[in-house]
Amino acid sequence: MAFRLQESIAGIEARGGPFRQALIARLAPCYSMMGRNDEAVRILDEALAHVERTGEKFWQAEMLRVKGEVLLVHRRTATASAEACFRAALEVARARSQMVGVTCIRKPRAAAARCRSP
Repeated sequence: MAFRLQESIAGIEARGGPFRQALIARLAPCYSMMGRNDEAVRILDEALAHVERTGEKFWQAEMLRVKGEVLLVHRRTATASAEACFRAALEVARARSQMVGVTCIRKPRAAAARCRSP
C-alpha cells in the first residue's frame, strides 16, 4: 500500500494536483507501521510546511492528528510534542468548522508552530 501511495504522490506532484496532503496523511501511518517513523514524521513536516507556504489547509488538521499519533506511538518520550499536535489539530478543525462557506481559511501559525518534532 505504501508503494502505491508513494507513486500517487509522485504523480500528483508532477501534475501539480491538490490532493498531495490527503495521500501523505494516509502514507505516514503506513510508514509508521513499517517502522519507518522518522520518515513518517519527515513527510508530515514537509507537508505541513507546504500548507503554511501555500495556504492549502484542507488536510492540515488530519496531518497534525496523524503526526501526533506517530509521535505518541513510536517516540514515547515525545508526549508533549504529540499533545501539541493533537491540540493544534483540534484548533484547526474548530476554526474550519466555524468558517463553513468561507473559501479561504486562515489560522494562526502559532498552533502549528507548537507541533514540532522533538
